Amino acid sequence: MANRYGRSIARTPCVVASLLSLLVPVNLVAQEPLDIVIASGMILDGAGNPFVVADVGIAGERIVEIGRIDTTRARRVIDATGLYVTPGFIDMHSHSANGDGSISHPEGRRAANSVTQGITTEAITSWWKWRLPPASWGDTTTPISAPRAFPLSGTTHAIRGMTSLAAQIIGLKNRGLLREGFYADVNVIDPVTISDRATYMNPHEYSTGFRFVLINGEFVVDDGERTGALVGKVLLNGEL
Repeated sequence: MANRYGRSIARTPCVVASLLSLLVPVNLVAQEPLDIVIASGMILDGAGNPFVVADVGIAGERIVEIGRIDTTRARRVIDATGLYVTPGFIDMHSHSANGDGSISHPEGRRAANSVTQGITTEAITSWWKWRLPPASWGDTTTPISAPRAFPLSGTTHAIRGMTSLAAQIIGLKNRGLLREGFYADVNVIDPVTISDRATYMNPHEYSTGFRFVLINGEFVVDDGERTGALVGKVLLNGEL
């Protein structure tokens, strides 16, 4: 059959069907379920960039989407409006190990003083004692909480130093940045309440303001409360 321009229109249904066959798989991929969506947070991606307001989608151990996400797809939604969302912090000189390099002590394994200041990865040295200095309880909190009068650029570069730069120095892959495909080591931080409370008179005071901390997609701090979950992994040389 030909139209008034002399062109065949018999193939039009085939063309439409062909287009639909291309679109359907893409739509299905976009609608895969998510375990967690951190919605509307001020994302500081760890690269030193200014914050952007966006959502972070997590499935299993990985960040799978960053952008505008349909929150109905998620098993759990965290409203991060007005909160910083950052990569988990990396402690490049931790004293969390025993003298033989193991981490057998229950409190050492839970690392409460670390996770409450957003530390999700530690480069461990072979030394661990009960009485740690105040720096071990709030060292990473200070660069964010102390310079409240500094412009936000100071915060972005402080976070870069504790995330992507540290990962680059150690040689960590797929950690230290908020990127699709990276491990879901994520902090959600309240910029108003974040505080390093440890002093030399009271050195064992946990930091405040870390609303949520995730390691490998699992909560170790949930709405400001430690979960005690042991979800970390040992990363040996050659496995980073």
